[in-house]
Amino acid sequence: MIRLPVPWGNVVGIARTILALALMVTVLGSSTTTLFRPVGGLGEYPLCEGIARVGVFCLVGNDNLGIARAVCAILLAVVASGWRPRFTAIPLAWIALSVSTGIAIPEGGDQIAGNLAILLAVVGITDGRRWHWEISDRDPEGTVGRIMTLAGVCAYCLAKLQISVLYLQASLAKLPHAEWADGTAVYYWLHHPVFGVTAWSAFIASAVVDVPLLVAGLTWGTVAIEFALALVLLLPRLARLWIMGLGAALHLGIGLTLGLWSFSIAMLAALLVLVPPVGASVRVRRRVPEQGEETAVTPRREAQRDAESELLAVSQMGSMGR
Repeated sequence: MIRLPVPWGNVVGIARTILALALMVTVLGSSTTTLFRPVGGLGEYPLCEGIARVGVFCLVGNDNLGIARAVCAILLAVVASGWRPRFTAIPLAWIALSVSTGIAIPEGGDQIAGNLAILLAVVGITDGRRWHWEISDRDPEGTVGRIMTLAGVCAYCLAKLQISVLYLQASLAKLPHAEWADGTAVYYWLHHPVFGVTAWSAFIASAVVDVPLLVAGLTWGTVAIEFALALVLLLPRLARLWIMGLGAALHLGIGLTLGLWSFSIAMLAALLVLVPPVGASVRVRRRVPEQGEETAVTPRREAQRDAESELLAVSQMGSMGR
């Protein structure tokens, strides 16, 4: 029987927490009148058309939008805490969908958070842990357990594929534009009247634009990092970690200079889904016991020690026979 990887490592838990924080930045970072206002040619938000009708902001009505924001913030805080991912997976996806379709000023981060939350909802529903910070090495039990694990693994892999395609499209779509090809795109983005640098980070723009080589390096480096992230699933582990670090630096730089924090935080969550293997966990190194100190031996560890002793005995018998 093929052994399925368990998709519930604490790395996906960290990604869910970061995703919830990205949505909280959008929900709490702007006023109700800013998030929900008339948009020329479209009408007054929330529009409540199509899939947006099931969003939280359409269900509560225009008179209760402030209350809906508060409720969403509370639910997102519960999600970020890591409690019962099986119960909080659907609320996270629902809020993410509501934000991406219901507010008047959505940006790429809100759309990415919505798609990613829906895919991670399948992973979350199959996760029976009490906290998503826990490390679970247990194999699925019974047919139902294996089916649920398979569904979680498939959703996890689909999320990885979608993020990979996202980075591929982001890198290749820049190449036909002259500003990205000649290395000047960062200069124009930093001076953009709408999406340019924030007031407090204007000194960064002035320092960058005065060095043409730095402008070109940041422009071409952005394309190179995005293309590398598109192919990161095909690379060895060490290369993955380096590229993940470069991607995190890229998105943090966008947040610091352009102020697009909801996008930057959502992309950090996407990196944690894309780069580490399915079921990856961050393990804290335990203290090495001192000489003579007794340590607890788990059944798994005891079985592993027995197997190692048996293997050593067999190897010694083989050497004696020669």
